[in-house]
Amino acid sequence: MKTVPIRAVRGDAAAGALPPAVDTRASLRWLLAAPHRLGFFAAACMLAASALWWSAVLLLRATG
Repeated sequence: MKTVPIRAVRGDAAAGALPPAVDTRASLRWLLAAPHRLGFFAAACMLAASALWWSAVLLLRATG
């Protein structure tokens, strides 16, 4: 097993300055940045839609 030494970061981080903010908002550019993300997004939408449909079916059967 290889050991990797940890070194202190010098400069702005040591002075207490915060790193630049990262934009975490969802966008179409982020979704299309990797080819598999669009497929996973579509699958998640289908799973959510089928869960809503199935819960509506169960609710209608339970209430008559």
